[in-house]
Formats: sequence, structure tokens, C-alpha cells
Amino acid sequence: MIINETLKIIKRRRSIRRFKDEQIKDAELQAVLEAGLYAPNAGDQAWHFTVVQNKELLNRLNLAAKEAAKQMAMT
Repeated sequence: MIINETLKIIKRRRSIRRFKDEQIKDAELQAVLEAGLYAPNAGDQAWHFTVVQNKELLNRLNLAAKEAAKQMAMT
């Protein structure tokens, strides 16, 4: 039964905090992005995904996000 399979998958879900320092295969990335297209929304929200695989750019984005969060917390 599909509901039982869905519940099994949900119960096995886990969060990962330590990531491997390697890129996933293009086919795997495409599968994840395609799955994201099926995430629920109100039907009036356009989807946009940005994939960043450059480690230096990811670090710069991380620092910028942390700085923006600090600025928002001070206002």
C-alpha cells in the first residue's frame, strides 16, 4: 500500500550536518530538483532553484547570510 511506504520513508528521514566534500552526480542532482518541483505550495508561487557547487562561492554566500542575519537581529 502506498501510504505505508510513504510512512516508512518519513520515519526513516534524518538530518545531515556533516556533508562529504564531493559533488553529487548530475543525474542525482536533477532527481532532487525534479522532486522539489512537486513540493506543495499555494499554486500561485513560482519555483526557482539555484544550485551552487563552487566551494568558495558557497563560503562567501554563507558569510553574507550570517552578516545579513546579524543586521536583521539588530533592527
